Amino acid sequence: STCGSCALSQLSCVAPPQKPPPPPPPPPPPPKPFPSDLCKGEDVESWSATRRAECCRSSGVGCAPPPEAKPSPPVALKFNCQENADRWMTAWSDEEKKWCCDTFDVGCVSPPRRRLAERFLG
Repeated sequence: STCGSCALSQLSCVAPPQKPPPPPPPPPPPPKPFPSDLCKGEDVESWSATRRAECCRSSGVGCAPPPEAKPSPPVALKFNCQENADRWMTAWSDEEKKWCCDTFDVGCVSPPRRRLAERFLG
């Protein structure tokens, strides 16, 4: 480095010591515990979102209910085993006869080995 137009080493100058960097700020204090007495009461719906969140976190009160399970969609059947059931031997295809027999024990020429309905319904 230079001092004016002269090199510091030629003038026997020493650069002033640098100040150390300031220490980092202290960490923020831990959050104050939410007063548990504020998590009592029956009218949870009237609580603010903050109150509900804090009470849910600290004491399990005011939490949002779990989402409702959606019902399963109905299972689409391959054949309507009630349609033309009175004349199944002539009205149904061989595939329909086999499926209806295996699934619902309808339209069977011989007793089915194991019906699908028993597998699904227990």
